[in-house]
Amino acid sequence: MTDINIMFWNIQNIYEYKTVTPGELELERSITGQPGLNVDNVVRRSQRLYEQLQIDHRNAVNRIMIVNNPDVVAIVEFSVGKTDLVAQGKLGPSVAGVSVVYADHFGPEQYMISLNESFAAAGLGRPWQLMKSAVNAPDLKIQEDDGGSIIKVTHKNSMFEFYSIFWRADKLQALNADKAVVGVGEAAPIYPVRDAEGDLQEYDEREPYYAVFAKATDATKYFSLVTNHSVYGGTSAAAMAKRASTVNKIATSGVVHDAVANNKPIAVCGDFNLDYGTRAEDYLPLNGVDPHGKAFTTCIGDVKSTRVYKSIDDLKNAYDQIFTKNFSNDLKGATVFNFAEYLHIDRDTGLPIYDLARRVSDHLPAIVTVTLPE
Repeated sequence: MTDINIMFWNIQNIYEYKTVTPGELELERSITGQPGLNVDNVVRRSQRLYEQLQIDHRNAVNRIMIVNNPDVVAIVEFSVGKTDLVAQGKLGPSVAGVSVVYADHFGPEQYMISLNESFAAAGLGRPWQLMKSAVNAPDLKIQEDDGGSIIKVTHKNSMFEFYSIFWRADKLQALNADKAVVGVGEAAPIYPVRDAEGDLQEYDEREPYYAVFAKATDATKYFSLVTNHSVYGGTSAAAMAKRASTVNKIATSGVVHDAVANNKPIAVCGDFNLDYGTRAEDYLPLNGVDPHGKAFTTCIGDVKSTRVYKSIDDLKNAYDQIFTKNFSNDLKGATVFNFAEYLHIDRDTGLPIYDLARRVSDHLPAIVTVTLPE
């Protein structure tokens, strides 16, 4: 039996100044000489984090990963701005006539490097690999020149988000949508979640993505992993309805339908921006009784209150959830990790310093352990 530790984390707007040290930025500027990148601004913000606030974001993330020892980690809220997207974005093949662009500078790659270095230093090997989604704005308008370079990005927002999934190659391997092993040198794919007929669905600004992973030694032992970050946009009835609609669309999507119909394991994780404590009914499409008679199992995720971490018994704003189905032992272990109590303790009072913790993220990572069927 193979246990898989799955972590989901909204890591709170990881922009370039959080992903790189000032020294790395200066080195990058000297190597690339790219005037379009807002290096001076990024250096200033990064310098402030490292010197004034005493926050080493990547090191904090590494320590949280090591203590929780996940096998696969879905992270949302990597961010890139319009200016930098024009300067360094890479166009991908259009999907249903919609422009697809990838942020190709600092971000998940920096975390993968640090994770490998930290895990190696801890005697845990250097196994981490990653995949990342396209910039998650389906209505993004991209203008390019004759050579295919981006010259203009048109959108009402100035900041855009994308997702990344990290996994340990000593435990897992990536598959494509047809469940074939991704070849050596190929980029591991992460796919937009489509409806049961295979068509693209419309979501409120951001869409969910999914990937397929298998046991490293047996590609027939696979599972699907869906990750999502619903747009917040306030607490109006209309905003709540949009987020509830996202839950329903995921529950009726092709990847979920196929897993349920074929009795294959699947995990659905995300920041749904719906409080599980007060709006449990909005989660019923995933957590209710399904036509096959077995509901998904739920991990109560992000436990926070008014953006300040409190007791793990406080379910106010429990936005971050992991739902699992068809594993041999769904949610063998399920928890959230209050890293404030691990990273930042006041020496005089012995209490967590929540202001420092919030500079890492205002969300707590949710972690579940599941067992792959034999």
